[in-house]
Amino acid sequence: MNMLIRSFVVGLALCVVATSACAQQNPEGTPAEKALLPKFCIVRFKDDKQSAEAQAVIGQLGGWENFLSIHHYCYAQVFLNRAGKASNLRDAEHQRQLAVKEYGYILRAARPDFWMRSQMYVELGRIHVQLRQPEKAVVLFKSAIAFTPAYLPAYLALISQLRQMGNRSGALEAASAGLQHLSGSKALKKAYLDLGGKKPFPEPAGRVSGESEKEVAPEAEKPSGAEQTALPLELSPNRPQEESKDESVHSSSEGAAPFDGRNCRFCPPADIEERWRETFK
Repeated sequence: MNMLIRSFVVGLALCVVATSACAQQNPEGTPAEKALLPKFCIVRFKDDKQSAEAQAVIGQLGGWENFLSIHHYCYAQVFLNRAGKASNLRDAEHQRQLAVKEYGYILRAARPDFWMRSQMYVELGRIHVQLRQPEKAVVLFKSAIAFTPAYLPAYLALISQLRQMGNRSGALEAASAGLQHLSGSKALKKAYLDLGGKKPFPEPAGRVSGESEKEVAPEAEKPSGAEQTALPLELSPNRPQEESKDESVHSSSEGAAPFDGRNCRFCPPADIEERWRETFK
């Protein structure tokens, strides 16, 4: 009987190992898993760079280098979705560790000015929070802000993490810095006041005392016809939402759109930026 029990336990362990190995060997995911991915992942998995669909995605990702390595970001989403469905903590953490490696690859391989970089820093930081590595998360959230000073999700993630770590002064400093670039953010104003900040709110960055908002940030020009008709990208799979939809989110992209008065040097096309309000929270 003892031999039978031992054999059963060994066999069960082998099944678990085999399942984990199979999951790692199929990073593109099953048809059901692929259905949860951003559309550009499906285009990239086709390994077709000549079709009009692929050319549109290449253009919106900011060039061939980004398109060439973006499938590693897609692999990470597969692993994260598996982590969310894992039956035990050990398997969930294993899937998240696999995702961390994929994020590391895309962040190394993509162009330094890739406009999704801030989003990836924040997503990777949230994974480290789940892995109980808050210090790494803080570094990544700050990296996102350094790359795109007007990127709202990075400020909200940093503030939340610093508060959880008991660093209220650091969280207040982050809220103050955020308001200098996103003066209209209701979420940042609330965090600033909750953390002990006093009105008036911090002045927008670069504004001279007495200047009007219009003088500092003129109204953005309307995007060109090419930008208006560009294929919109779904930048994140469906996951629980954390920021309100009325908050403006910005990132960076060289060549995606000319500087038009928005709060980033290299903004993505306006249609993609609009999608961020719906898909990345």
